[in-house]
Amino acid sequence: MFRERKLSDKNFLKQHYVSILRVAAISASIIAVISVIIAVRCTGQKEVSFNQEWVSFNSQEILYAINILKELGFPVKSADEISMKDMLKALCKLNIRENRYEDIANSIENLSDKNTYQKQFPLIFSEKTANIELPEIRNYQYEIVNKGEETIIGPILYQKYLWDTVQNLIASAGYNSIADETERAKAIWRFMVTNRYHFAPVTEGEEEHDIIKYICIYGYGLCDDTAGNLSKLAEMTGFKARTWVIGEGRHLVSEIYANGKWRMFDADRDIYFYDRMSGELYGVEEISQAGNLSRVGFYTNRRKDILKTEEISFYTSGRKKILKSARADHKIRYCLRPREKIVFMNRNIGKYFLGKYPQNIPEYYNGFFDYHLNAADLNPVSGKVSIKETGDGIVIANDFYKEGSAEVNFKSSFPFVGGSISGSVRSEGDTELLLTDQANNITHHYKLTSDFNLTTDAFFAVLTPSPTYTYSVIFRLKADSSVHLSSFRVKTYFQFAKTVLLNLHKGQNSINIHFPDKKKGEIEASVRTD
Repeated sequence: MFRERKLSDKNFLKQHYVSILRVAAISASIIAVISVIIAVRCTGQKEVSFNQEWVSFNSQEILYAINILKELGFPVKSADEISMKDMLKALCKLNIRENRYEDIANSIENLSDKNTYQKQFPLIFSEKTANIELPEIRNYQYEIVNKGEETIIGPILYQKYLWDTVQNLIASAGYNSIADETERAKAIWRFMVTNRYHFAPVTEGEEEHDIIKYICIYGYGLCDDTAGNLSKLAEMTGFKARTWVIGEGRHLVSEIYANGKWRMFDADRDIYFYDRMSGELYGVEEISQAGNLSRVGFYTNRRKDILKTEEISFYTSGRKKILKSARADHKIRYCLRPREKIVFMNRNIGKYFLGKYPQNIPEYYNGFFDYHLNAADLNPVSGKVSIKETGDGIVIANDFYKEGSAEVNFKSSFPFVGGSISGSVRSEGDTELLLTDQANNITHHYKLTSDFNLTTDAFFAVLTPSPTYTYSVIFRLKADSSVHLSSFRVKTYFQFAKTVLLNLHKGQNSINIHFPDKKKGEIEASVRTD
């Protein structure tokens, strides 16, 4: 169903001030903390919008929530350790949002990517394909490792659809080989129907209104997301296409111009209409003009039947054309530095991007990048910092009288949704680690300790208009400071949809391989099973 954002013009804190006071013992400390929050919001600093349709918070606001919870006597973690689940529970405990997030917070499991995979099967690459025979499997993951000494653009493994760009997806689907335009339009509609499901969109904004993001990263949305992406996919295949708002503004459908007339396709409700006498597919306006409704049939992927009059009227009332469709800008590309690994799992471990509607997603998958820090990947960004590789690690030194820093950057076409950073650290002087996401204006500070072990789930963008696609790990050193790093590992999780996943099974599996830059590099790939 098509949904519009409804903004509240009421100040949230004023609206819930009485509720908060009832929860807390009235004390000067609580009033002081709440006053600070109000002051911050009123002075134009980073703002939290607590209206009915959007919630976001940054690291500073997390600290405020922690302070309030401490005053209320609830056990809380430090800002470095607090997770998305903690923040959702914090909102519930403060009686905020009428416990909207309670079910979500309670249902988040402490899932892990740790597995009992005992079997590993290598993938032997040929020019464009790989074959692998597998035993009976339930859980599995497949991984690609860069064994060379240079950074490479990683290969795309796929079975039916090459999913890295819209152009490659269309070519691999073979749409242009279908001579009849109406049958070609049906094939495009069928692809959209089978590669997404109806669920509240991640942001109800630009994020899911891109074909590759919608199909390959999220795989779910409402009717407006589906119709806009279907129309754009049809346009990219050479059709004229447009989108209609119908049902008095409650639903959206696509129209594709095929064989000299407009044909309506509803990929959200899995339906199109046809004339039962001629078999011709109807357009939106034709449905309302059909005199004998008994001639109006409908087809879905599941059944063929005659529609009831009231069902047809839903498609004929309150019609309005919309010319704007989705985009086709996003491309899936990933780089692997020397000894870096990417892993795709056929399951999820509870990590996903929460945009506008925080809720449990029925189907999604997780993967991760596994990277061990190399001195060659560190770049000085300020001061006079030296970076040296030693026999047992990396030394970053700042012998200057001013502060200095060095960073390593991470980028992915899949949204980052969690991770960890660990390693042994020996510091001399004042040193710290920073995580920065410039696109979402997020920076977290962490003290470098001897046995450094950091969970980064709380850092990555959540409840924001867009997820984290790039971030930096920065080592900041005060004057005359140094840090020695050994076995320093950065693990970053990402989210993807079923279109990307290899559907592996018992017996022979054939896998297609696409090298975006035509360079194979020195890579090894394998499948691990339980």
